[in-house]
Amino acid sequence: MDAALQLWSVRLATEEFGWAKTLDRVAESGFGQVEPYAINFTVRDIAPELDRLDLKSPTAHGFLDADQLDDTLDAAEALSVSYIAHPHLDVDAWEDAAALDRTAEMLTRASAAAQDRGISVGFHNHDHELRHLVDGEVALFALMDRLPPEVMIEFDIYWSAIAGAQPLDILARLDGRVRALHVKDGPFGGTAADQVALGDGALALDAVLAAVPESTSIVLSLDRMPGTANEMWTAIQRSRTWLNERGIG
Repeated sequence: MDAALQLWSVRLATEEFGWAKTLDRVAESGFGQVEPYAINFTVRDIAPELDRLDLKSPTAHGFLDADQLDDTLDAAEALSVSYIAHPHLDVDAWEDAAALDRTAEMLTRASAAAQDRGISVGFHNHDHELRHLVDGEVALFALMDRLPPEVMIEFDIYWSAIAGAQPLDILARLDGRVRALHVKDGPFGGTAADQVALGDGALALDAVLAAVPESTSIVLSLDRMPGTANEMWTAIQRSRTWLNERGIG
């Protein structure tokens, strides 16, 4: 397995130092892969730097709504991305069957357009997908049942734990529909701001990594961790060491 760094984790550094210096440090930290965010907006800034540093981006976050889809797919091709995850679906996308139908239609349409370019798509979960029930079924599973099999999820371990759901149980229920795994740590049932570096929390990360296929993309994502840019770098480096100890490149 190889690990990527979700670039939203270094957003404070990019604001302070710019993309070139920030990505230099990402490479120096031992990451050979990154997961860009909002690729239709960031591609122009990051593409030259990724090329300069030979940083790969097999996965990315991009907006798959109809009005942004073409720009997102163009950016994905420019970065040689093979899987795009829609980064966030609002709470109202999970409220009832009609809302799920609309979300499924959007993702299915995006998948068909992406397949023409050799790209697959899916979405990234948070906690509300697991808190909502639709016709008695957990909304996350109800949506997956509405999607063609080629639309797969980027499953975030800690966000599921925030919802009080055991990540291993969710992985078992998703049964092969996980294309990428967002990893972070923290207390089970905590809040988004409680997330910490890998190994510093209470999640059974080793068991989760053992439960996914070798081909699963592993992405370190400290998306809501509080702190300064330097504190974020410390957490990133601690996480990189944790991954290295497990032979994850």
